[in-house]
Amino acid sequence: MSGPRTLFLQHEQRRYYWEEPGHLELYLPMVGSGLLGEVRTIPYQRDMRWILNELDNGANSSKLQHLPAAGERLRLMLDAQMREFRPDLVVYSLTWVQEALPPEVLGNLKDVYGFKLFSQIWDYDESNPLLVDYDRRIIAVSDLVSIADSRARIERIRRREPPYANYTNVDVVRFLPTIPEPGLFKPAGRRRFGVTIAGSSEGRRVEVVRALAEAGVDFHRAGGLVAGDAFLSTEEYARTLAESKIVINTQTAPERVQLKGRVAQVLSCGSFLLEERNPESEQFLDGYSVDLWSNPAELVDKIQWWLAHPAERELAADLARARYVREHNPVTYTRTILDAVGL
Repeated sequence: MSGPRTLFLQHEQRRYYWEEPGHLELYLPMVGSGLLGEVRTIPYQRDMRWILNELDNGANSSKLQHLPAAGERLRLMLDAQMREFRPDLVVYSLTWVQEALPPEVLGNLKDVYGFKLFSQIWDYDESNPLLVDYDRRIIAVSDLVSIADSRARIERIRRREPPYANYTNVDVVRFLPTIPEPGLFKPAGRRRFGVTIAGSSEGRRVEVVRALAEAGVDFHRAGGLVAGDAFLSTEEYARTLAESKIVINTQTAPERVQLKGRVAQVLSCGSFLLEERNPESEQFLDGYSVDLWSNPAELVDKIQWWLAHPAERELAADLARARYVREHNPVTYTRTILDAVGL
């Protein structure tokens, strides 16, 4: 294989790393593109969690106070791996600040071994100074940083608007939505569910579920990671999306407008998307044959119309999927990354 030797630093938050977005939406699509050379994986968050627990030694203290010592141990481990593997590209999937790799460790290793660093930021909270500071530090040492959920945030970063006034190296930040693994998120050939609302029971989704129930709408709830949710494996979750006539997607927090990853998942599965109207989704979905809604009453009306018009609905879903997989697929995604870092 003649492509770049690539090391994936994978997070492991609530599931095993192979069930996390860093594996399903980075590792698998990039490896599946056929554009990489030899590949290795380190589930760094598992190692960081183990080291932090050892340093704490049952004292139940803050993880943050142990991060410098834990970071040094991880640096030694990563140094040994990189000395032997000599990666051309390191793909770093960020996690919670208290279990993330210190950016300065990655910067030091990059100086020693000369690899290109691609960092994936999954989420954001501009009211959290620890998170804002961590993103500043990882952007400073990276060759490419992907923010997959907000073009508006990228523009604020590039203009160095508060809370980003002290950011540097901001030109490496790109809007680059990740790719759901095509081998999982694909059409199923049948529709078992009429209307599905997927994801954790939190924020705006709770309000919408309550409103639809009060309106007498028959819908299916799928997945989630908070108390009371019915956890689904990735395979079950993807199959549920694909077997739904309509999938409703919502925002989570009103102060954090995002292009949710579920948008791409539904498009890839070939189901019809009813997306909550917001600037990020409107820009990404411009020209796609999907439908948008602004409030529960409008959503109920659109659910009824699209259920009553199956031929129009299925044609729209097919057209939306065809455009999505043409424009957003493992090859185009991986090529964009390699071109951006000069590999």
